[in-house]
Amino acid sequence: MKIYRPTCSVPIEYRRTGTEIADNDVDDYLQEVYEKVNPATWEQWKHEQKDFGGTKPGL
Repeated sequence: MKIYRPTCSVPIEYRRTGTEIADNDVDDYLQEVYEKVNPATWEQWKHEQKDFGGTKPGL
């Protein structure tokens, strides 16, 4: 599997939120983040957010 390495910052340790990714899990974590922010998934994400927002009063 080829791992894409974007040129942006992704936190792997942030004490306030409890985010702490072990060194041996960083590549898997970055791949997961990339898949979630991949522009190819934008339309699906918008659809899911619209459906989710419809279930919340006031949104």
